[in-house]
Amino acid sequence: MSISSDHPPLPTSGEPTLRDLDTRISHLDIKINTLRRDLDVKVHGLDGRLIGLRNVLRDRDVQQRDFEAEVRGELTVLHNILDDRGLQQREFEAEVRGELTGLHSKFTGLSDRLDRVLNILERMNP
Repeated sequence: MSISSDHPPLPTSGEPTLRDLDTRISHLDIKINTLRRDLDVKVHGLDGRLIGLRNVLRDRDVQQRDFEAEVRGELTVLHNILDDRGLQQREFEAEVRGELTGLHSKFTGLSDRLDRVLNILERMNP
């Protein structure tokens, strides 16, 4: 059995005494406590990093939701603009149809008058 330099040497002659074993146990307890503290520090550091990562992910989720809400808002505005343009187009087409119908009626009226004038002229000049 090899003895590390962290442990007090065991007596070279015969069996170790209770005091030797107690000293060795004390040194082992110190080593265990040191390892526990080191582990606690590392775990605490990892916990801090994990909390930091969670915060980053939460911030990114918030940013993603904000971005999606902004895109939805822009799409709603665009949809409303397109609806308005479609309504304006239909209103314009109805207005043009009305104007064309009015012009058609006027041309029909003029054509009828011209026919009457021509009929009158034919009767006057046989």
